[in-house]
Amino acid sequence: MRVLDADPDLARFLDPAQAQVARRYVLAEARSLERGCWRAHDDPAVAKATFGLLVLEGVLARRAEVGRRSSLELLGFGDVLCPDLADSDAYANVSQRGSWRVLVPARMAVLDDDLVAGLAGLRRVLAELNRRTLLRSRALALRLALVEEPCLETRLELLLWHLADRWGRREADASALLLPLNRDFAAELANANPSAVGRALERLAERGRFARRPDGAFTLLGDPPAAVAGPA
Repeated sequence: MRVLDADPDLARFLDPAQAQVARRYVLAEARSLERGCWRAHDDPAVAKATFGLLVLEGVLARRAEVGRRSSLELLGFGDVLCPDLADSDAYANVSQRGSWRVLVPARMAVLDDDLVAGLAGLRRVLAELNRRTLLRSRALALRLALVEEPCLETRLELLLWHLADRWGRREADASALLLPLNRDFAAELANANPSAVGRALERLAERGRFARRPDGAFTLLGDPPAAVAGPA
């Protein structure tokens, strides 16, 4: 596959002539995943991906577990994954377990040695890939701040609008959050009890803050909460 055709933003800092040439020879093996559990450590494509995997379609979830507690991270288009990294440092005082699930069928580019060699003269493409990893860490930091909101209804509403920045689509006077987000996933993202999250979502729906679509997606109604909307 032609990586820069699949993800044109990678070439946004190249001049047009350089980008046109790069699109022809920056090639990568494609890896497709169906919905369900992904045993990443057993995937031959992961073993080849010395620089990682670039998500081009779909949504994946990575769960990190410490004892009986867990945290969920959602990843999608443009994210760079390195699933071959050990889930826990052998010398770490606090160990963890990691697992992957494909929520929406995914397609990824395998960033192997050949591709990295082809990018050797395209430092701005490498810089963009590095920027993606930094944006991923910033998104995680933001979610950590959101889950500190003590009111669960407000926390969930902030979380839904935050997710809509990435996986939303504006539709007239509403925003459609195009994620298969059930109660349990929402609870993990919000760091809350699933039953309490279910009740809080019911109250938000009763207040007209969102509606559920037939496909299970959320339609966020009105404006974002003040904490997200920013100063007037």
